[in-house]
Amino acid sequence: MEILKNYDQVSEKINENKALLLYGGDPFCIVCQDTKPLVETLAKDLNLPIYYINIAENDMARGQLNLFTAPVVLFFVDGREAFRQGRFLDLEEMKFRLENYLEI
Repeated sequence: MEILKNYDQVSEKINENKALLLYGGDPFCIVCQDTKPLVETLAKDLNLPIYYINIAENDMARGQLNLFTAPVVLFFVDGREAFRQGRFLDLEEMKFRLENYLEI
């Protein structure tokens, strides 16, 4: 999982990729640390690029993307947010929704 340092990098990745996952977390969030490898494995299984941003240290990204809870996973398709899950990540639902979007 590539770590992005600021909103400009996030924006660049969103524009470069047809589809991607953005994982927003906080290094002091235990749930974030526990779910991060699970979401990373899901992205790998679906052949999706995945990026990480520390929302505690990136005010611009937090504000521009409305990342006010952790963990949060955003799925972008063609430069637009298709869906997000925050705080309580349901990996089965996430997998189902990702597979449906990727089939279209």
